[in-house]
Amino acid sequence: YYPKLSSSKPTIRITSVIYDTTTNSTTVGKVNWTCSQSGSGSLTPASRAVNSTVTLTTPAGQTKALLSSGGSVLMVEVAYSYASPTTKVVTGAVNMKDSFYTKPRRVAQIPAPSSCP
Repeated sequence: YYPKLSSSKPTIRITSVIYDTTTNSTTVGKVNWTCSQSGSGSLTPASRAVNSTVTLTTPAGQTKALLSSGGSVLMVEVAYSYASPTTKVVTGAVNMKDSFYTKPRRVAQIPAPSSCP
């Protein structure tokens, strides 16, 4: 349980990354679709364009082989701007962010949602 210290919400972006047949890379794909929820945190890059390339990396910055021919990966990025209720230890806001990947289970690619939040 986390106490509600702030009414701000996190920035969340879900991106479908598909296998790029021009490069045949298992670590670099193309954006098929993306949906975002704006919030207090900031993501880099600020937006992702359809057909732009994405390199799938781990937090240590190493590339991760997740793509296969005809397949896709859902990439989720989350950022939250945390401001401590006390300023003795943490002064100013801290942008906390993380990303993770998941492969679709029953289909090769998940179709784009009809609308994003």
